[in-house]
Amino acid sequence: PDGPTIQRLRAGSGRVVDLPSEFATRIPRVMQIIASARRSLHFARLYLEHPAPSGTIPSLSKLGEADANRVERHFHLMKSPNPINLLHQIDGIFLNMQTTLGYIPQGVIVAQDEPENHTDGRRMFSFEGGYHYRSNRDTQDGLHLGSIYLCPLARTLLPEAFAYVMIHELAHYTGPTEQGIIDHAYYHREPDNYRNLSHYLAFHNADSYSQFAFDAIGKPNYNALSDTYGHP
Repeated sequence: PDGPTIQRLRAGSGRVVDLPSEFATRIPRVMQIIASARRSLHFARLYLEHPAPSGTIPSLSKLGEADANRVERHFHLMKSPNPINLLHQIDGIFLNMQTTLGYIPQGVIVAQDEPENHTDGRRMFSFEGGYHYRSNRDTQDGLHLGSIYLCPLARTLLPEAFAYVMIHELAHYTGPTEQGIIDHAYYHREPDNYRNLSHYLAFHNADSYSQFAFDAIGKPNYNALSDTYGHP
């Protein structure tokens, strides 16, 4: 009832078939979402670093509280021995995403079609820390590690869902090369497991970044496969 055929029918006519062009078309929207995520992280940091003293104006003392709660929902900062440091690391991943989309280093193809002789079956895929690989020798199974690969199934994604999956893959792509960002839990498949990740696993979980970013734009609990969102 909610498979690729109905998703493609919902997309209607006129969708871009060339996936790298679709990727490029979505960059402004993705940059907007990432900027909202970083703004939320900024206010969360202010709230955590400068707790309001008692007796201050309530509206001012609450500044950043909602953002801190949002970060806590997705990354469980308060379970970390150093919440502020973890918050800075999360912001660093989003900064890497902005750098990736705003400045493409020479010789790097950020987004390209999945090769015809390689069938992954996902919508997109990338390698941990792919952004850090530059040499022509940086390959695995014949694929260069420095690209995000767009699979045919990505054509079934609606525009906002396409942006969501881009952020998910950018988390893999811009994270560290060792102990990188992988898939510990997908929100749309296993919401309870997603919510119960430790702070360490949440930081190293790609869906945590896309879920947090969409929460920051007012679309919490976003499901890219059905293009729906709910309440936290």
